[in-house]
Amino acid sequence: MSEQSQHIHFENTNRWSTKQLVTMALMCALGALFMYVQLPILPSAPFLTYDPSLVPAMVCGFAYGPGAGTAVAAMAIVIHALTTGDWVGALMNLVATLGYILPAATVYQKMHTYKGAVIGLVLGVIAATALSMVANLT
Repeated sequence: MSEQSQHIHFENTNRWSTKQLVTMALMCALGALFMYVQLPILPSAPFLTYDPSLVPAMVCGFAYGPGAGTAVAAMAIVIHALTTGDWVGALMNLVATLGYILPAATVYQKMHTYKGAVIGLVLGVIAATALSMVANLT
């Protein structure tokens, strides 16, 4: 054996650790389950409901960055679409979700404070609303 073959070194080049991946997988499952929870906001408008499915994705976005939050949300949406067959709704949900999570998690990553979280969430709501309006035009 040559001397070079005895000193093989493997380096983990993954972006996320195993602990982060397991946490993200659990959050995907929670997000997919939470999509079946629809809480009415106003009794006079039953079509207006609160859907808590973005909470796990936003937690991952704040904890691990915008990429992790986006991955969790996208996987939860795909899981829900596979179980319901509603791919058009899933596409619209993905547009709104990306508009919500990406700005919020990005701002929070830059300003890791309570103020940064609030600013990010407000920008996320504005971006998600704007993207949803544009997507509904087509």
